[in-house]
Amino acid sequence: MVDTMKTRVYIGSALSSPEYMAGEIDEFKGNPLVEALPQMKSKVEIAKFIKGVPEMNEKEINHDPMTRSMYINRLYDFFTPLPTHLKLYQKIDTLIRRGYIKRNFMAIDFEERFYYYNECRLENKNISSISNKMSFGGYSNSMLIIGDSGMGKSLSTERILRSYPQVIRHSQYKGVEINETQIVWLKIDCPFDGSVKGLCINFFRTLDSVLSKNGKDSYEHLHGKTNQTINKMFSSMVMLASRYHIGILVIDEIQYALEAGKNIKKFLQFLVTLENTIGIPTVYIGTAKTEKLINTEFTVARRLSAAGTIVMKRLENDDNFEYFIENMWKYQWLKNPIPLNKELLDEMYNVTQGILSVCINLFIAVQLISIEEDVESITTDLINVATERELRSIMPMLAALRLGDYVTALHYDDLIIKYDVKQLEKLYSEIDLNRHKDFNENQNRSQAVSIDEAKKSVYNMILKYDILKDLTLIEVTKIIDKIVSKNRSLSVKEIVEKSLLEALSLQKKKDTKRGRKNVSTMRKGGLLEALEISVSEEVDLTVVLRSMKLIEDIESDLL
Repeated sequence: MVDTMKTRVYIGSALSSPEYMAGEIDEFKGNPLVEALPQMKSKVEIAKFIKGVPEMNEKEINHDPMTRSMYINRLYDFFTPLPTHLKLYQKIDTLIRRGYIKRNFMAIDFEERFYYYNECRLENKNISSISNKMSFGGYSNSMLIIGDSGMGKSLSTERILRSYPQVIRHSQYKGVEINETQIVWLKIDCPFDGSVKGLCINFFRTLDSVLSKNGKDSYEHLHGKTNQTINKMFSSMVMLASRYHIGILVIDEIQYALEAGKNIKKFLQFLVTLENTIGIPTVYIGTAKTEKLINTEFTVARRLSAAGTIVMKRLENDDNFEYFIENMWKYQWLKNPIPLNKELLDEMYNVTQGILSVCINLFIAVQLISIEEDVESITTDLINVATERELRSIMPMLAALRLGDYVTALHYDDLIIKYDVKQLEKLYSEIDLNRHKDFNENQNRSQAVSIDEAKKSVYNMILKYDILKDLTLIEVTKIIDKIVSKNRSLSVKEIVEKSLLEALSLQKKKDTKRGRKNVSTMRKGGLLEALEISVSEEVDLTVVLRSMKLIEDIESDLL
């Protein structure tokens, strides 16, 4: 079913009669689409541009409590750039500029391409024929932004995009009269049901809003009717992307693609074909749940992140967290503001666990309570009161993170990234090459892994196969620490085998103590049964897994 709800629209600035700057990079020279862009910004310049500074006047502290309570809500405008955001800007800037290299409307063959796309639309040609016959052939790499909820993925991306004019109208270039409209960036949402038609309609709606089109002249009316075929919608998108020289397409909430169910591969293939045919860079933004998307259709998902991945995990209690809190701490509308100290900083981290949106919400809540209770200062006690009152709904998740109980925390799959950055990047570069290969014993033995990697591999397998639920992270950690400390040259496969056997033994002891029936109540034909056979018959676990045809699943988990 196609989403007919109102689409969120992201609108930026417009620029007429741009000043063209050739710059020093040869491949950008003579291309008005690049020369009309603002100059590349330094880290200091982009940090200053995207920073969100709430309006504040020292005299406001003396205003009445009700008015000051209103001022405090300005903190929702607070944004402090972190190193990840600066890296994101560099990637987006590179994608936009290089994406225009072979899409120059002054080139001889540009009009030919445009008319061909329009011909395909009118003749309702299928997607593959359009893609195979002609594409822009430009730098159309895409990238993925994935992160824990509340870490500002969408917000930081939007702030970076607004450092460019969204629409540039070209009327003259080097003495030649022209009439071209350039849309530097277009940001749309993935439909909540993961439908291809819904994505197409969101594209047309957003384009209409950016160009101020409505009614019968709107592209949604002309090309986005629900009775249109996907092929026709697709060719219309290609034609419009070509006509308006879209520099970069950003698709937010990409985790909704999971809702496509059995059509998920079709949806992802559509995105790949769209990117290849339109020839423009694409950025996909998703919550931690996007990891499921990567694991479900890895080969396709990897192509959607060919230009790299930005992972925005919750902050550690380190310099970055302190920098963020220090900047936010300046905005207090209290009569007796207390400077930030280590006790307050540690308590803020203890409660928020480094999730930026939670930090801001808590800081707002504690100031409002401080005014309400006539305390007019921030204390650790008030932080705890604010937590109980305002963060109750997410306290179980925060508590799980605080205690290191990842079994509980991972149930919040849209909130918590399961992999660290290095492991996620390793997945992108290695799984597609290794997922169908058998284990090579000698090669595995030569690839020593860290204890942390082993912990994550074992824990992911435990969660996937729905076993050993009574074991805490601390217990599993102790088992793995003991095994790895004895022999750090063990391969991942060997660590997993030994750890799971030890864990199974511990689980059995708990089952016996609680009077449970053990493995007979577990799923037949799964990992647990394989472990049972391996122990009882003294057969190598790998041999059992192969005989039960589970080895491919296990190999994927280990990579």
